[in-house]
Amino acid sequence: MSAAKWLNFLMYELGWLACVFGAAWGAGTPGAAFAFLLVVLHIALATARGPELRLVLIAALVGCIVDGLCLQLDVLRFADDGWLPGLPPFWMTVLWMQFATTLRFSLSWLRHRLWLAGFFGLAGAPAAFWGGTRLGAVELLSPVLRGMLILGILWSFAMPLLVWLSNRDGGFGVCGSYRLRRSIDG
Repeated sequence: MSAAKWLNFLMYELGWLACVFGAAWGAGTPGAAFAFLLVVLHIALATARGPELRLVLIAALVGCIVDGLCLQLDVLRFADDGWLPGLPPFWMTVLWMQFATTLRFSLSWLRHRLWLAGFFGLAGAPAAFWGGTRLGAVELLSPVLRGMLILGILWSFAMPLLVWLSNRDGGFGVCGSYRLRRSIDG
């Protein structure tokens, strides 16, 4: 994996930890602010800033819809309130933005494997939310199995959609790269 992909992965992981632990510890806003700064840094470093920004904003909208549906269907409850009634908290929206930053970088290997993206959404979302539950950032409501199934189904559509959009916007034939004085994309 190239240095740019490693940097992207590291920024994503730091953002994820900041958001989830921030929410679990009652500091969702500072955690989300740090993760949001990492998203801004990603866009600033990206060689194709416009397409990256659009993808991040679309992912934020998709995330608000998916997580908003989960709230309306009584699938889950977040450790803190949403920034608008019926919407997930800001830190969750930032997590979706963070996720979008990986699609042309550390997750670029999914770009021609939409079926695999759907499978990872189906299996990965329930696992990620289970982890968030164990850390105290989110609560899966009873019946938990029903909630995990709904999460998986929603993510099995959302993830391939975002991967597909990452392929369309900007016409990337290759994975994304960062612009730095000395290239780290090798």
